[in-house]
Order: sequence, then structure tokens, then C-alpha cells
Amino acid sequence: MFCNFNGKIINEKNATVSVNNRSFRYGDGCFETIKVVDNKIILADYHIERLFNSLQVLQFECPSFFNAPFILNTILELVKRNQHEKLARVRLTIFRGNGGLYDAENHHPNYLIQSWPLNPENNKLNENGLVLGIFEGGFKAADTFANIKSNNYLLYSQAALHAKQQHWNDALVLK
Repeated sequence: MFCNFNGKIINEKNATVSVNNRSFRYGDGCFETIKVVDNKIILADYHIERLFNSLQVLQFECPSFFNAPFILNTILELVKRNQHEKLARVRLTIFRGNGGLYDAENHHPNYLIQSWPLNPENNKLNENGLVLGIFEGGFKAADTFANIKSNNYLLYSQAALHAKQQHWNDALVLK
């Protein structure tokens, strides 16, 4: 499998980040999980709008080339390279790069794009319904950052672990 790391398509096994990476240290960044069907990005406008709103709130300084067409084309190039055009899950991760808490090297977006094939059977309407539960181990904040899918996704990863332990399809997180 290949990924796109800051414009270079490389084998995923060769992708590395520095131990000084602010996303690794502080969750400084955001992500979008995107579905591709028949080489079309589903809800592309919605994903792009949320992404750029998030980048603005997180105070990234985007170069002029880093725009919607660039991102969408780069995603489709990677999906094609991985031969996932028919049905895929794509994760676009944006992160600030290296630096300490108060001294980022710069505020330009670094990015990592990954894709995985999806099973066509999982793309059908679930006629059996869902088993849901409420995750009581934490609550979603209602602040400036509430609508950002930040790289600090701890609450949701813990809710997913709890759902799996309880044999639920998913867990709801409350405010």
C-alpha cells in the first residue's frame, strides 16, 4: 500500500514522522475520513468545507496551491495508485510539523493521505439494524474546537473500544 506524505507517494512502511512532531506530541492537526465510490469522492464539498474551516480555526497558514482542487486531485491520484477506485476509505491527516508547545517551526500544513479498499458487502443497507450504546467515560466539549475532527481523537477512540467490548455496533458520545 502506498500513501501520499507531503506530495510524495511512498510505501506506507517508509512513512515516518519526527519525535518532535506537534501532532504526535499535542494532537496539533485535524483529519477527514472520506469515502470514494467509482472514483468519485462522496460529499466532497462537505469534507472540503469542514477541512478548511478547521485549518482556519487551528491557525494554519496555507500556501496558495493548498486548495480544494489540489486536495481532491491528490486523493484521487493515491486511490488510483492503490487500485482502490471502485470503493475506498481515505484518511487525510493534516498536521503542523515539528516544534515545541510555543515554538512551531512554521504553521504550514503537512499532510498524509492513506487509502484502504472497502468490502462491497459493507456498503449495503443494514437490514438487521444497529446495536448502539452510550459511552459514559467522557463527554464531547461544546467549544470553538467542537466541530473539528482533531488529531486528538482520544474520546472517540475510547468510545469505539468500549463499543467493541460491549458488542455494540457503535457508541454515542454525549455533550
